Amino acid sequence: MAPTKQKLPPCSKILSTSRAEDSEGAKPSRITDRLTTATLLRLWELAPPKIDLHNVKLGFRRADDVSYSDLDDCRSIVKHTSYDDYKNSSHGWNEKHKMREMEDPNMLYILVRSADGSDATFAPSLPTNILGFISFMVAKDDPPYEDVDVVYIYEVHVGDQMRGKGLGSWLVHVAEHAAEMAGIPKTMLTVFTSNEAAMGLYRHLGYRKDDASPEGRRVRGRVIQPDYLILSKLGGGNGGAFSGRLDYA
Repeated sequence: MAPTKQKLPPCSKILSTSRAEDSEGAKPSRITDRLTTATLLRLWELAPPKIDLHNVKLGFRRADDVSYSDLDDCRSIVKHTSYDDYKNSSHGWNEKHKMREMEDPNMLYILVRSADGSDATFAPSLPTNILGFISFMVAKDDPPYEDVDVVYIYEVHVGDQMRGKGLGSWLVHVAEHAAEMAGIPKTMLTVFTSNEAAMGLYRHLGYRKDDASPEGRRVRGRVIQPDYLILSKLGGGNGGAFSGRLDYA
């Protein structure tokens, strides 16, 4: 939530950098101390998507450890998959703001790349070897729970060749697992109402409309519905083991 307590569009994902830095508890080390690339490999083996692990490489990084080239590729991926949703929303697409958001030092990334020697790319028109990624950070919930930590998922994107194989679900589950390992019981995200596929996936994974989600506005006798929703999900928050029976869509 921004300092003004204003409901913000998905580009800013509700939570500002200053809000994340205000609390000792909202430091990325709560997760980075527990989640490593080796952990990702174990989680993949425990509940693998329908993808041969030999065809991909997994990586977990803080934003300040991600190369500018990779961050720029991630920005290009967001633009490739979501530009129309942003452009057609009430807030539009702001490329500079998006890049600043992605460079936030509190932001955490899980990158799924094509294996060495593979020519697989995110899309024919986007020749990056990043086939999918998720970004998230530890931040604060909205009032009256502003003292409560949450893990806020900012981006989930899966390339053309990886879709329908459970990779998006796996990435979300890993973020949820990271939250539980850090003792954080709640994950949140923002989704455009125009993105029906994402809306369906998140609801399938147990996400529901959060109290912080904006309501419709009555204007001149009619109700204008918001073009995005804030969804959330409560977990155990006790660092429980990664389930071997994850629910893939």
